[in-house]
Amino acid sequence: MRIVLDFENQGYVLDKPLPTALPEASSPEERVTFDKLFEDNCKVRSIIVTSMTNEIQKQYDRLEEVPSIMLHMQEVYAVPDRHIRYAAIKAFFGTKMAEGEASTSKVKGKRAECWMRKKGKGKAVTTTASAEGAPAAPKGKGKGKVGVKLDYDCPTQMKLDNHENAQLWHARLGHISKNRIRRLVDSSLEIEDLDHLPTCESCLKGKMTKKPFVGQSALANGLLNLIHTDICGPLNTPARGRYSYFITFTDDPSRYGYVYLMRYKSEAFERFKEYRLEVENQTGRKIKAIRSD
Repeated sequence: MRIVLDFENQGYVLDKPLPTALPEASSPEERVTFDKLFEDNCKVRSIIVTSMTNEIQKQYDRLEEVPSIMLHMQEVYAVPDRHIRYAAIKAFFGTKMAEGEASTSKVKGKRAECWMRKKGKGKAVTTTASAEGAPAAPKGKGKGKVGVKLDYDCPTQMKLDNHENAQLWHARLGHISKNRIRRLVDSSLEIEDLDHLPTCESCLKGKMTKKPFVGQSALANGLLNLIHTDICGPLNTPARGRYSYFITFTDDPSRYGYVYLMRYKSEAFERFKEYRLEVENQTGRKIKAIRSD
């Protein structure tokens, strides 16, 4: 953006704030310079704001000067250098606790730094806050000061547990067998009570098999005493006539069945009434029971 504005002779607006007001005894040249600065500020502000999303635009409605907008964007959206972030993350995850040590001992006494890099100028504004929660005095002169207060007295802290037992490693490694754990112990894995590994309830449940069903169901005594019915659909490819469902009626003792096509699932009761009238007229018997899943 700076390259484009410099090409249009408007790049100076990014760093030059607007004067409050012109004195009454100002010369015509000063008035022309003020009018040009005000006009260029409005143009550049429009370019910057229109390139933002609607949510971000609302944050800059009250800011009329372009330098104020640029400063606010640097404070909110500036990204620290990669090596600074890498060092901070490495130091955070590399912190370990000794057995029996209080969780707050690793937090108190440390210091945190908030970096704000100004792109293009190579300057850095650094703010340091003590871990005890005292507000830090901002460093640097002029604009760009940042005050940070860090509170490390959190109610919940993580504690390192060095107690490594066989049951814990058995669960960590996906419930492996005792022989595979012993091979890991031979490969320098430190486990204390491998010989006293208790029976794993989860492993027993995972190896259980369902008993086979050996019972036999008795057939109905006469025709239409029991009818089995089921609905299938919707089918991926409709049949001729745009039928996407079908319903079946099967007599239990004779295994004789009927199939009815349906366009909609709600037509099931109408198809049953058709089936009932037909079979009861043919056999002279009444349907006693219907079974469906």
